[in-house]
Amino acid sequence: MGQLHLVRCTVDGGVFVSGARTQPRFSECRIRKSKGNGMRFTDHSHALMNRSYVEDHGGHGVLIERNSQPKIAETYISGNAGYGIRVYCGGQKLPNTNASLLPESLESIRNNHFVDN
Repeated sequence: MGQLHLVRCTVDGGVFVSGARTQPRFSECRIRKSKGNGMRFTDHSHALMNRSYVEDHGGHGVLIERNSQPKIAETYISGNAGYGIRVYCGGQKLPNTNASLLPESLESIRNNHFVDN
C-alpha cells in the first residue's frame, strides 16, 4: 500500500500524500506550478524526497502537518508564494522551556536549498 516510487518525473501541479501506510518515494523529480501547496504531507504519512525540485507554487513549497514524517534531502525549493517548508503543529501551545521545539521527525529534513520563497 502506498509504495509508489517516482524517478525523474515532472508533475505540473501539487502532490498530496496522506495516511500512515503511505510511503512514496520521489527521486530527481520536479513538482511545479500549482495554485496551492507543492507537496503536502498529512495524516501520519511517510515519504522520501531526494534530489528534486519544488518550485513556483501559489502556496508553500512543502506543507508538513498532522504528524507526518517525510524525509527531504538535497532538494531545491524555490519561487513559492508561501514558505519553502511550512510545518504546522496545530493550535497547541508549546511549553515555555529551553527544550528543542522541533519534533524528532524534522531531523530528516537536511541539505536542501531555498531561493525566493
